[in-house]
Amino acid sequence: MSPAEPGAAAPTPCQQTAAFVIGVLVLVVLLAAALLGYIPEPHRGLVIRLGVAVAGGGFALFLIGYFNLHLPNGLRIGGPLGVFVLLLLLNPAEHAPEKLAEFFDDDFWACKDNIQHDNFSVAEEDCQRAAEKFPNSTKIANLLALSQYRQGRFRDAINSWKRVLKLGSDPDRAHYNIGLSYFRLGQYAQAVDQANKTIELASNSPSLRARGLFLVADAEFLQWQFGRGPDEHFAKARDAFEAFLEIGQPKYKAHAELACILAVRAGLTADTQERQTFAEQSVHHLNSAVATLRDPQTSDSKLFRVDFLAAYASAGSECGRALDAVWTEFKSPEKYDDVLLRVSQ
Repeated sequence: MSPAEPGAAAPTPCQQTAAFVIGVLVLVVLLAAALLGYIPEPHRGLVIRLGVAVAGGGFALFLIGYFNLHLPNGLRIGGPLGVFVLLLLLNPAEHAPEKLAEFFDDDFWACKDNIQHDNFSVAEEDCQRAAEKFPNSTKIANLLALSQYRQGRFRDAINSWKRVLKLGSDPDRAHYNIGLSYFRLGQYAQAVDQANKTIELASNSPSLRARGLFLVADAEFLQWQFGRGPDEHFAKARDAFEAFLEIGQPKYKAHAELACILAVRAGLTADTQERQTFAEQSVHHLNSAVATLRDPQTSDSKLFRVDFLAAYASAGSECGRALDAVWTEFKSPEKYDDVLLRVSQ
C-alpha cells in the first residue's frame, strides 16, 4: 500500500482574516456598483441577489456557526447554505435598484421641492415625469395626486390615488384622499363610501379613522341639507360626529356641528317633547364646544376661536340662526351672542 499523500497546510489566522476582509470588500464593491448603476441592467439584479444571499449566509455562519442536518433520504443541509438558498429564492432586494434610482432622480426631488413651496402646477409636471420613469412607485403616485388636488383638479387626483390603490400601498389613506376629493366635488355619497372604507381599514390608526368619521359626518350632514333631505342622513351624521368625539381631535368642531344639526332638527319638529330633547342636546354640545375652546390646554385655540365665530355667528349662517333660536328659547335670559363673546375673550 502506498503511503497517503500529504494534506495541504491549514491557513493561518492571519490568512483567514485577510481572506475574510478581501471577500467582504469584493462583496461591498459589487453591491455598490450594482446599486449605483455601474453594472448593466441585465446583470444588476442578479449581482444584488447573489450579494444579499452571500451576505446572509455569511452572517448566519458568523452567528450560529456551521452545522449539518442529515435527512433520512440522504440529503444533507448546511445552516449557512440553507440561508443562502432561501435568500436567493426569496430575493428580498428585488426592488432595490429601482428604489435607489428613484432616490437619486432629479424629477422626484423637484416634485417634492415644488410641492413644499406650493408650486403645484410645476410640481405636477415633475411628478408626472418621475411617475413615467417609476410606474411602481407609490410615493411618486401620491405626490402626483397631491399636486393635482392642491390645484383643485379633484378628478385627476382621484385617478392618481386609484393608481396608488392598485399598487397596494396604504389603502386606508388612499381611500380617505379619494373620499375627500369626492367631497370637494360635491359627490357626497361617493365620499361617504370611500370614508367608510377608510374607517374599516384604519383599525390601527385612530387619527386616520377619526378623520374618516368626520368626513362621513360632514358628507351625511350636507346630504341632509338642514332638513331638506331624508332624515336618515341626519341620524348617520349624528352617529358619526359622536363616534368622532370618542377618538378624534379637535373636539370643539364635532361638538359645534352636533349643536348645529340638533338645533336645526329641533326647529323642524312639531312635537313639544321631541323639540325639548333635541334642544337640550344642542345646548349641551354648544356648551362643550365653548368649554373646549376656552380651555388653555387646547392647542391652536386662537385659530379655532376665529373659525368658530365665523361659522356660527347668529346672522352669518343657517347653523348660527338655528343655534340662536334654540338658545333664546331654552337658555333665557342669556343671549346667544353672549356665548360667542365668551369664546372671543
